[in-house]
Amino acid sequence: GLGFSNFGFMGNAVVKARFPGIFLEYLLYTLPLWMAIYLWAVPALLMPESGKPGLKGRLKTLLNPMLISLCIGAAIGLSGLKLPGFIKNVVTVCGDCMSPVAMILTGVTIARLDLKKIFRDGRIYVMSLIRLAGIPFLFLLLNEAIRLDRTAFICTLCAVSMPVGLNPIVIPGAYGLDSSVAAGTVLISQILSCITIPLLFMFFVPA
Repeated sequence: GLGFSNFGFMGNAVVKARFPGIFLEYLLYTLPLWMAIYLWAVPALLMPESGKPGLKGRLKTLLNPMLISLCIGAAIGLSGLKLPGFIKNVVTVCGDCMSPVAMILTGVTIARLDLKKIFRDGRIYVMSLIRLAGIPFLFLLLNEAIRLDRTAFICTLCAVSMPVGLNPIVIPGAYGLDSSVAAGTVLISQILSCITIPLLFMFFVPA
């Protein structure tokens, strides 16, 4: 939960609605974060092969479909290669389906949970508060020393202040692993973020 911020799905929506003038900059800003997620976080934390010893097991987790697709997309974009129209359409449609499918899977997983148990689990609240308030507070303290410019500050604050992302539900679920605890953390952190995100931007981002 602490390693996966929803800086993509929710972060994009927040920046596009609140700071539309820097939306492109935010998309570029998050590219290295996506690389870090698929180079280390997903293979090391969410995939079952990560527990297998040896170089072969590590390479298998590193060469995951998400990272391979990201590298292919980056190579196409940097090379300026023009893809046929039907391929562009297929990729666009698949991309548009990603968030709704992830939300459906999250809803199905949450529907199976004992909600009373989830809402009574103090550990989830502690983790959510660290994710939503503790990490942004550490960034704000650090920024007092480094003094980022306005665009970099907003992009960073948005990236670190989002609730738990859907990766801990979607990816383990694709491998048949139990993601019920992750679904509980996503649910609670999403609810609490309705309070923390507006407060952070109200008090720390100048108009």
